[in-house]
Amino acid sequence: MIRRIKWSMAALSCACGMLACADILDIPSDRYVSASTADGGDAGDGRCVGNIEVRIIIDVTGPTKTLGAPYLAGEQDYFRELNENGGIKGCHINFVSTDYGYKADNAQQVYEGWKADPTWPQVVAILGYGTPDTLGLADKVAADKKPLLGGQHASLASPDAVSIDVTVPEIGQNFARNTLRTHFATNGYPYNFFAFTDYSTGARIAMFHIKTLGGKRVGFFVCDDPYCTGPAQAGRVHAESLGLDIGRVLPLQQSGQDQAAYDAAVLQYFKDEQAHKKNDDPSYNIVDWVWGGNTTTTSVQMAIALSRMKSALAGTTPPIPDVQLILNNNGFSEDMYTICGVPCVNAVHGIVPYTPYGDSSRGSSEMTRVMELHDKWRQIDAAQSGAAASSYKNVRYVQGYINAMLFRLGVEAVVSQRKPVTGENLRAALETFRNIDMGGLTDRLSYGEKDHRPQSTEAIYKIGTDGKLVREPPDRTISLESSWLGW
Repeated sequence: MIRRIKWSMAALSCACGMLACADILDIPSDRYVSASTADGGDAGDGRCVGNIEVRIIIDVTGPTKTLGAPYLAGEQDYFRELNENGGIKGCHINFVSTDYGYKADNAQQVYEGWKADPTWPQVVAILGYGTPDTLGLADKVAADKKPLLGGQHASLASPDAVSIDVTVPEIGQNFARNTLRTHFATNGYPYNFFAFTDYSTGARIAMFHIKTLGGKRVGFFVCDDPYCTGPAQAGRVHAESLGLDIGRVLPLQQSGQDQAAYDAAVLQYFKDEQAHKKNDDPSYNIVDWVWGGNTTTTSVQMAIALSRMKSALAGTTPPIPDVQLILNNNGFSEDMYTICGVPCVNAVHGIVPYTPYGDSSRGSSEMTRVMELHDKWRQIDAAQSGAAASSYKNVRYVQGYINAMLFRLGVEAVVSQRKPVTGENLRAALETFRNIDMGGLTDRLSYGEKDHRPQSTEAIYKIGTDGKLVREPPDRTISLESSWLGW
């Protein structure tokens, strides 16, 4: 299913709400910077005239819809608020959001539909979402010279072509250690940007956290999507470099498997762990940590399955350790406890490259603004629809907010340079960013012409006894090795 969400406004007001102001106001579609400095500002304080066209691709009906809805709300609220207050340096943002159901083929259809629209030449950027859409569209946006601010797959961080062979360790289902010569190759993604730690860097940080906490062996419970498999490969390589033992991979898909299937698969996994230690190798360390590379809904299923496994195997020998689950940032959120309950308490950890909704422990000066916008626009939406106000008070809303904020900062940089707001100029401006302050919502961002990895810091949180996220200081930062670029 592909759903096109065209935001418009009933009232003739430049507050614009969710709308495209060009449908209401007679504003030229081209954008330029005025050379006037009559307001007393310096030459960099130009004004943007006209409209800025933006397209948003999102999943609100597919397997990650629980992530997509608040993510989209964060972007929309940010743009609506900008439009209500004069836009970006005077330019209003016309944005159209389209649902692609988390299907790569749908993303292609969405993109071609956008290109067929008469406004396409004025579109300066795409706000993306997940791995299937971002990887699928990366070559297209490069050809069309329109920056895509979206998924954080590690391959997308390299503007230039990548061709590298990496020896990736793996423990087979028979517990034999194998090494797989894995070739990573891309054409390069010069128009892709994101604000967060890439998924593979996050996995490497997670391995360091596990090692620091005394973990012995880490298993990998992941889907077969590139979103899951890429970080797992990076994680396995880095785990062994740190002296961690790696465990077997357990394929757990993001859809099509119910809780009973998860329970059975996880229980058998640990029965096999016990049997191997008991019958084949008494020195073997049973998996005591699991890396989960899926999204929140299936990560909850993992957590519940692990809890039930511990109960089922309690008192058996060899004993099962108190297995801990550490999750990719898109597999972890404040909503987990509502679904999971006690099985998640003090057993589920998440790597988080942005500040969770409402968290003041990281000193975010922008978080108050995030919460104000959320509440304001939920009330406006509820009043217009006549329905109860929705709530998107979670990390996904913050993610969407940050994505829109990054776009605004890029456009402002173009305007300050007195250049037209085009895709090419936006890309060039973003590549000049060095230690850009995001109000503490994420670590400071830097991009270069040869490396689009923006930062390498993750906070680690776990789910506490009251269901709230408990920060596990210190934040973890890793050096961005040049040899890791692109995988």
